[in-house]
Amino acid sequence: MLHVLRVGCPWRDMHERYGKWNSVYVRFRRWAEQGVWDAMLQTLVDLGLTDDWQHMIDSTTVRGHVSAVGGKGGLVRRLLVDRAADLRARSTPGRTIKDVLSASS
Repeated sequence: MLHVLRVGCPWRDMHERYGKWNSVYVRFRRWAEQGVWDAMLQTLVDLGLTDDWQHMIDSTTVRGHVSAVGGKGGLVRRLLVDRAADLRARSTPGRTIKDVLSASS
C-alpha cells in the first residue's frame, strides 16, 4: 500500500511480491473507511515519531505527464490528497501539521 502511495503508480501496476493488486487495494480502501490510516498517523504524532518539517510538491518542481491532467482518480486517493491539502492549508510556518492534528483531536 505504501509503495503505491509513495511511487504514485496505479494499483494494477503494483509489484506482484506485494500480493494481488485487487486484494491490497480492497484492504487499503477498508482501512481508509474505518479510519485506520488516520489513527496510525495520530499515533505517530502522539509518540513524536513524525518530522516537524513539511512536504510540498507542486508543478513547478515536478512536471506531470500529459495524461495526468484531468484523469480519473480513485476515491480513496482523492480523499487522502484532500486531507493532506487541508492539513497543509491550516498549517503555517509557526504552526506545523503536527500542531494542526493535535488541535483537531
